[in-house]
Amino acid sequence: MRQLYEIIIKIKWNTLCSKLCWSHYREILSLKNENEIKYYLSECESNNLTQRQLHELIKQNTYNRLDEKTKKKIQRKNIKKN
Repeated sequence: MRQLYEIIIKIKWNTLCSKLCWSHYREILSLKNENEIKYYLSECESNNLTQRQLHELIKQNTYNRLDEKTKKKIQRKNIKKN
């Protein structure tokens, strides 16, 4: 829970808070990798995902299916935001 809080603080807290409900956060809490969490939070925000859609993305292991080049690009993008 604390890890999620720290990640969300680094991102835009107010923006995310208003767009996500507790069900979204509950789905995200099952993840351990910080980059993976950022990816799914970003997907929720940019695509306005419902909790069910988020659950399906996580279930389909979308982040881990990305190639390394794309993962690094996402990581650089997240670093620039901070």
